[in-house]
Amino acid sequence: MLNRARVNWVMWACALMLGASACAGEGESELASERGALGEGASLPSGERDLVDGDHADHLHHNSVVLASPEAVAEVFDEATNLARLEYPDAFQQVGWMMDAESLAGMEYRVERADGSFSKWEPVEVYWNEGRMFNARVRLNAPTQVMELRGFEGITFAEIEFFEEVVAPEQIQRRERPLPPEAGDGGPIGTRRQASVAPRSLVIPRSEWGAINPGKICGSVVAPYRASIHHTYSPSSDGGDAAARMRQMQDYHINTRGWCDIGYHFIVSQAGNIYQGRSRSDRPGAHVGNQNSGNVGISFIADFTTQTPSQTQLNAGARMLKWVHETHGVSMTRTAVKGHREWPGQSTSCPGGNMISSLDTLLQKTRDLINPPAPQTYEVELDVTLKGGESFVNQGSSEGVADALPGAEVSAEIVLKNASSSVIRGVRLGYAFDELGLTPLSYTIESDHPALDQSSWSTNDAMEVESNPEPAQMGRSGELVMNAFSAGESKRVVVTLRADAYSFAMAPFGGVRAFVTHIDDVYAQSAFGSAPTVNRTGTTLRDHAGLDIFASDAWFFEGPEGPDVEGWTAEGTDAFDDFRLNTSHGLLALHLVGEGATVSSPQWTSIDADAFPELVLRARSHDGEHIKAVYWARDGEEFSEERSVRFEAAGDSEYHDLIVNLSEHPQWSGQVKALRIAPLAQGAPSEEESGWYDMDHIYFQNRAEGTTTTEFGPVIDQAAVALLADDEEQPGVGGPDRDSDQGGRTPGLGANDGEQPGVRTASGCATTGQQGGGAPAAALVMLLGWMLTRRRRRAA
Repeated sequence: MLNRARVNWVMWACALMLGASACAGEGESELASERGALGEGASLPSGERDLVDGDHADHLHHNSVVLASPEAVAEVFDEATNLARLEYPDAFQQVGWMMDAESLAGMEYRVERADGSFSKWEPVEVYWNEGRMFNARVRLNAPTQVMELRGFEGITFAEIEFFEEVVAPEQIQRRERPLPPEAGDGGPIGTRRQASVAPRSLVIPRSEWGAINPGKICGSVVAPYRASIHHTYSPSSDGGDAAARMRQMQDYHINTRGWCDIGYHFIVSQAGNIYQGRSRSDRPGAHVGNQNSGNVGISFIADFTTQTPSQTQLNAGARMLKWVHETHGVSMTRTAVKGHREWPGQSTSCPGGNMISSLDTLLQKTRDLINPPAPQTYEVELDVTLKGGESFVNQGSSEGVADALPGAEVSAEIVLKNASSSVIRGVRLGYAFDELGLTPLSYTIESDHPALDQSSWSTNDAMEVESNPEPAQMGRSGELVMNAFSAGESKRVVVTLRADAYSFAMAPFGGVRAFVTHIDDVYAQSAFGSAPTVNRTGTTLRDHAGLDIFASDAWFFEGPEGPDVEGWTAEGTDAFDDFRLNTSHGLLALHLVGEGATVSSPQWTSIDADAFPELVLRARSHDGEHIKAVYWARDGEEFSEERSVRFEAAGDSEYHDLIVNLSEHPQWSGQVKALRIAPLAQGAPSEEESGWYDMDHIYFQNRAEGTTTTEFGPVIDQAAVALLADDEEQPGVGGPDRDSDQGGRTPGLGANDGEQPGVRTASGCATTGQQGGGAPAAALVMLLGWMLTRRRRRAA
């Protein structure tokens, strides 16, 4: 049942405590003087006189009740009985409604007569509707204090306004679109581009939001010298369609309140869009009772008794006030710019306490737009270091870059210092780790406040930020909220990391990257490699600490610089004059000038010989067929011929995968701790020959198990090279084929087409030399066979 006592109490208490003119609760009464005719001294072309309204009386006697929530609506509009009883302490002859509802199509009213009887039910005049937004009114022939309503549905918001006399025009004014373009107007509908009309770059003109009569002019010209700030209070939101809300307010102001036009000069939506209200800012509005002359009215769609002005709305209001200042010379002071309730004679709380307390901020924003202050600069420093102690190996590649092996634990320290004299806020830090080789295990965020000495570290409250990852779930990339930094304060992120796998030059980057993603009004950067979009620090806030993670049993030589040889060394200084990485093709390159040069694996080598019987050596050379040798040693052993194998290789400038079955040698067992390769194990290149011997990669495989010592190297399922006996000599081996065109070539990019010319295979058809103890005739036959083979090879 309808709670009539509650409704009566709302109405009577409002009138008794605040006076009849304030019964809008927190909603302001528009005590506006509407002088629609032109004043003395004003001029207007004759063709535009029909756009100017005639005189209007002062509308000082309308009072409203705002039901701003469904709960408040339910106190008055009883959905169960579909009945509402409105009792007001003063007699009224007109009622107006702005509502958000499902439907008002069947709403009817009746009034109580002086003798206590009721009139018959009659339809409420619903004269405007878009979606859930409705405007309605009732105009009575005689005053009453009681009205009942029925036929409403789903009301969620309502402003009910009572008038002691009928002020609404008899004829409803409606917009008619499209309107014809007006003289001098380049727009499609006709809003004039004159002085006192804000530009389209600043406001949405009347023609675009669908105003009734967009070019309409109200009142006489009065030079603005002040401005008023309002909130609409009712409605308190734009309902998701600010243009429709503008049309609703204008329609209500004209067709219920009887005003010339919408009361405000400018309206700021919740999204910060500015709408042109009245068509000219040098004509009076209807927004401050008896204080409209020379007063530009700016209203925000909001209820600032409960809502707080957003930065978006304040920024839009500052842009609007800047235009008012530059166009009309209105001073941006609290003397010239006031909240509605601050002007003399007002009995309203508009624009709400939260806006009143924000007016100084609004004016300062405006002054900063008019005379922009010199931008403050900030000094912020970012540094990333890696610490590993004994976890690091000391025979690496890149100068100044730490080296580690899989299984090692290291720590990263990311230190961010605010070296400015001001606080920085909203700091966020991006991070990324080597995505192939590093796994973060845990992290902490620490601060040196209050000592500010970068040594007195303690856990920082940023560890409690809900959006930050759990310490053990940091992930290989992400962002940390670091909160505010006081002047001089440093914070560090200490991350424990585990090196998991060989990744040198295989990952997009090695080690740790950090960059500042955001500092409020100071800095913004979306990715490590991108340029900052906001930067008041004078530098790019990013840093990188490199970490080369090597393997103990695989080498791919993909480093970016010549010295990046992954810990390998060359021996025999008189036999070579250049040893480096061929960075164009990812090769370990050795240039020979003599006999006896070898290359040796790094000190951390460790190969499980029992698990991986075969060596995979991808190699290239240019000086004809030759012999290569592989040596190995275990703990406590030296390199010797007793632990070595020799085999033939081609020198045709092509890449060849040489599969060496080391398990054929009885000494290939246990844990091998050193490896040595002689790329040319016999002879030396001549001056006319290239002398370059390249190795593309080296790793080990177990063909039977389908495994290798690295995820980057596949199992190569092809015949292994034939190992040479210790006393075996090979004709032509140790130098180029003298009739060949291979001599003197420089390294070039070859391609392994799957054929292996000149490679000795275990199947034996390419095997030459004496087999066993044959007679001289057999030796002669073998020699003739070898010569025929060479002739065919050259012909091919």
